[in-house]
Amino acid sequence: MTRPGQSSPPSVRCPICMCVFEWPDAYSDELDDMLYSRDEASDDWVRVKAEELEIYREADDDPRRLGFRGWLTNKYVKCPNLYKSDGEHFLSYRYGWYEDPLIVGMVGATTVGKSHLLAAMIGQLMHGVGDLGIQVSPIDPARHREYVNEFVNPLLSNSKVIEATREKADGDIVRFVDALRVSRASDGFGRTLAFYDVSGEDLAVGRRSTDFAKMAEGLIFVVDPKLSGLLGPGGRELSDEAFDRVLGLLDEAGRRDRRTGLYDVDVAVVINKSDVIRFEQAVRHWYRRPRIQGVVEVDQIMWESRDAYTLLHSRGAHAWLTPVEACRRATLHFASATGTERKDAEELRFELPVQPRRVLEPLISLLAMAGIIDEKLLRAKVTQGLGV
Repeated sequence: MTRPGQSSPPSVRCPICMCVFEWPDAYSDELDDMLYSRDEASDDWVRVKAEELEIYREADDDPRRLGFRGWLTNKYVKCPNLYKSDGEHFLSYRYGWYEDPLIVGMVGATTVGKSHLLAAMIGQLMHGVGDLGIQVSPIDPARHREYVNEFVNPLLSNSKVIEATREKADGDIVRFVDALRVSRASDGFGRTLAFYDVSGEDLAVGRRSTDFAKMAEGLIFVVDPKLSGLLGPGGRELSDEAFDRVLGLLDEAGRRDRRTGLYDVDVAVVINKSDVIRFEQAVRHWYRRPRIQGVVEVDQIMWESRDAYTLLHSRGAHAWLTPVEACRRATLHFASATGTERKDAEELRFELPVQPRRVLEPLISLLAMAGIIDEKLLRAKVTQGLGV
């Protein structure tokens, strides 16, 4: 939100359709045709009248200008939708206040539990990282509330199964889920986290998937113990198509560092559904280990990464280690989005109450690698950094 002559408006990539456009300045005429509010009763979009804007624009006193900023938090910009691929859609005006969002993609096949893991992760992120000096708030409260009501609360409060969907259109296999503002309480530094669900096995070269590959900065690759053969012989897939396609697309998008040959993207590989292998020696220690409050134990993250790597390697699950071999920095984790299973595939509820295990650790690892967590809270015997 700037005044004329202060700075040029930023270019923003729409998280929904991924077109890039100039974000309208609050004091410019361009905003007059793009600013909308949402009628909660009818769920209709109503264009804001120019007269309402002028009331604030003509104010010279600081309280009125601060009031303008607060008023804009509940308004939306209509995306020009340059690609005409997603229909009419709107972005919270707050989204354009912050530059350089951290794009986080959840990668895996349809059946690995990505949706459950992401819902549990976002649910805990909103209230579970205050000890790390991090404040979290939704960029678009209405969109976030819809996501929480549709996915997070049914899963965490009612143990309901999130039904898997299998979409084929390019616009649906890279799906924007939610955006949260994560800030350090110590100095106010923060970034916007934009979360995407990536249906990797359906991924093909297309505008949406290519745009995502160009801007993704953090990827969470989700491993299923059954598909990867960790539950015993006779069931392992020969490769993980979702992993291969996403890494291939990163390569096509030029995401390799010419000096090192490594992808310039940070990665967390998560062995999800670890409740089914919790009695494995490598898993037992980590599965029930609580997170130490107030610090990020870098050396422990590295030990967990080595244990998870060793387990996958020893079972011949080399295809699920491809992101670790390819990417710049990678950590590995044991987690369970639910802590329980369904009795059978037809059940719409889990057998026992859902109790997520260690779902925040992969995201905390990415936040540390991105420099969002205060370095003073990174406690490690080895200080070279995260990675395996």
